[in-house]
Amino acid sequence: MTLLALVLPAATGLHAGTTGTSGAPFLQIPVMARPAGMAGADTALASGVEGMDYNPAALSDLVNWDLSADYLSYALGISLDELAVGWGRQGYGGGALSLVSLSTPDVAQTDAFGNQTGSTFKEQDLAVAGGYGYALGPWSAGLAVRSVSLSLAGYTESGAEGDLGLGYAFPLGWRLGLALQHLGSLGAASSVADATPMTLRGGLGWKGSLPHGFALALDADVAQPNDSSLEILGGGELNWSLVYLRVGGEWSQDWDSRQTSTLGAGFRLGDVGVDYAFAEITGLGATQRFGVSWRMGAAHAAASAAAEPEAAPGHLAVRRDGDDLVLSWDPLPAAQGYWVFLRRSRAGALERVGKEPIQVNHVRLKRAALLDIGLAVAAAGADGAQGSLSAELHVRAGQALEPLTAPSNLRLADVDGKRKLAWDPAKGGGTVRYQVLVSQSQGSGYAAVGRPLAGTQATIGEASVKKTVYVVVQALRSESGAPDERSAYSNELAVEPR
Repeated sequence: MTLLALVLPAATGLHAGTTGTSGAPFLQIPVMARPAGMAGADTALASGVEGMDYNPAALSDLVNWDLSADYLSYALGISLDELAVGWGRQGYGGGALSLVSLSTPDVAQTDAFGNQTGSTFKEQDLAVAGGYGYALGPWSAGLAVRSVSLSLAGYTESGAEGDLGLGYAFPLGWRLGLALQHLGSLGAASSVADATPMTLRGGLGWKGSLPHGFALALDADVAQPNDSSLEILGGGELNWSLVYLRVGGEWSQDWDSRQTSTLGAGFRLGDVGVDYAFAEITGLGATQRFGVSWRMGAAHAAASAAAEPEAAPGHLAVRRDGDDLVLSWDPLPAAQGYWVFLRRSRAGALERVGKEPIQVNHVRLKRAALLDIGLAVAAAGADGAQGSLSAELHVRAGQALEPLTAPSNLRLADVDGKRKLAWDPAKGGGTVRYQVLVSQSQGSGYAAVGRPLAGTQATIGEASVKKTVYVVVQALRSESGAPDERSAYSNELAVEPR
């Protein structure tokens, strides 16, 4: 406690000045090498087991196993180690356990006159924590509880504390994080208990793809400890292929400019990653962090915007802007961009437009009055991979027609003592007619019966129903000079003879 308090004011990403008014100050020292390379600015973009140190809401990202082991070579021979393991499943959230240990070198013991007695003592601190996070739509929340034990020269303190966290994923890779850390107290060796270093953190981050295969992550944090002045932290991570480069900076009125920047690097091959972070503390020397992580499969898919987003953009719409059209759609929180697809003719195939995904949820189409095309959109992941394709929007002579849906709720109705087929109309605009089709076997071989109908009812020819037949209805949309556009079939209805 005493030795640690001497060097803590210059720690990376933590407070200084009035250090010592809270117990367990080692909890404020960043250990994990990846976020430490960004000066500890990780409240918004923390993912997986990093949530145990920065924001427990990040545990909701876990969809498989995530293991991290980190070592910090600190000033004056102090060392910290952290081991964290997490597991999660999509739709059920994720949980994690972590162990943080601090150890100081042996210090010579002296008597009241300053003479060495020949004995030594050291400080040994330990924190064991467990946490859980869950996501609901763009929101995520998490909780972590921690048992803390401190030992120095035969004197011990212990206690419990916890963290609360919230996260929100905005469209186009933006994320917001808020965490209240170290809520609790320590049972002191005397009659007075020490409060743990309660800290309120808020962060705004962005993660997305850049041209030529690069990806960039940026995070800006503001932290307010209960025993120091306001801290401002910022960091960035540039990724290309298997390599990650990181830089960070921090400012606080209490730090006296003893440390203002951090550097970091990482390498990831498949599920295994190696990370390093460096910071120079004026008057105390260099601090170095080393980390090894194993992230099985897509452990961080949600926070890093999965390579293949499953959701498809919805509500495609167009509006006229002079001679042009503007196509727009609802944004997806996890998307890192969007691919636009174009069908140049009814018989043609959908073609992807452009070599890079666009970063906004709208696009301008030139000379719209001449268009007779189909349009669709898919989300892009962090590496540009394509997600699910939206419903196709048809545009003819500058006017958009919504996708033609199938008739629904096919049923039998009794009208004036006669049986009739009835159905709910298809949606999609334009001139729509309906074709009744019948099959002698269930699920296949439908043949058209009669001519297309303008209404949503059809009379059953009772004399022709000599055995059970299977009926469906299909919508037909007509446009001048073009073949009918056909919808999918309605639900199948079994019609039995009377």
